[in-house]
Amino acid sequence: AQNQANFLRWLERRSPDVVVCENCEVRQWLEKSGRKIPRDVGLAHLALGPMEPGWSGINIHRERIGSAGADLLTA
Repeated sequence: AQNQANFLRWLERRSPDVVVCENCEVRQWLEKSGRKIPRDVGLAHLALGPMEPGWSGINIHRERIGSAGADLLTA
């Protein structure tokens, strides 16, 4: 709850065009505050994975990284 309150205070003070985050809860916080994504504020995630369907952002391909790590360890 404290993170949400801090985030919403920051959002009110700064009024950014876009929020870039790693926290999936940010989308819920924006929506609960009455903002529409992307009409009112853009939203991008820095480490997209299966838990972030429908988000914009960077897909870090966790499964490829894990596979490459396993290959490196066995080599």
